Amino acid sequence: MADLVALARRIIERFIMVEPLERALALSSKLFIALIPTTILTSSVFGADTSFGDALVERFSLTGAGADAVRQLFASPDQVRGGISALGILILAYAVLSMAQALQRIYEDAWGLARIRARGMFRALIWMFSFALYFAAISPLRAQLRQADSRALRIYLPLVLGSVIWAVTPYILLGGRVRSRRLLATGVLTAVSLTVFAVVSRVYMPAVMSTDARRYGLIGATFGIVSWLFAAAVVLIGSATTGAVLAGADQDQPAAEAAPAAAG
Repeated sequence: MADLVALARRIIERFIMVEPLERALALSSKLFIALIPTTILTSSVFGADTSFGDALVERFSLTGAGADAVRQLFASPDQVRGGISALGILILAYAVLSMAQALQRIYEDAWGLARIRARGMFRALIWMFSFALYFAAISPLRAQLRQADSRALRIYLPLVLGSVIWAVTPYILLGGRVRSRRLLATGVLTAVSLTVFAVVSRVYMPAVMSTDARRYGLIGATFGIVSWLFAAAVVLIGSATTGAVLAGADQDQPAAEAAPAAAG
């Protein structure tokens, strides 16, 4: 019992140390301008005939004013395809890179590592391209999984893929300064936590979105989405810090601090 209390204290201390609210606010804003456009673009280009708004309505089981506002907020796939430009792709790439750097700082703080500056930019670029390939592959896969007869396949395959993605992500962004096997806990914990968060979201999001849409119109639906992204960012930060503590990051601080110096 004492060991569990000590572990919980260490997790809470590490979570507070990374300034979660400030980090979540920065990450959620970058997610809004990077993740959502990327999802819209890849789903439109790689096969989905339904709009991103319809997908959100289905995902959160939205009805009434909330569903109407979300559908109006996002363009149809044909409109997205017709609006693609080189400048738009360039701006989106910069937004994704900025999101990657914000995520990188979260993992560095979770593991108590120093910034790697120029090399950090290179690692963020590597992750950005990996992120783009993942989204290109996952969009048609999700469409197939929704039609799958096997409930286990629909549930467990995304969890396995998510665990791999969320273990590889910090490995790339941290520049290999943390061994891959030590990041397995972070990967599994993040995938499970985000899955639980998605399930809980289906309970509270319909009421939040409908209320905000009735009060404020389309901007209210935007507030609801941003709030959801902020909560998701907090979950992600909590998973990162908890995974780091479970892997002993708070007990090998001197080694972590020496690694960047040795690498330089």
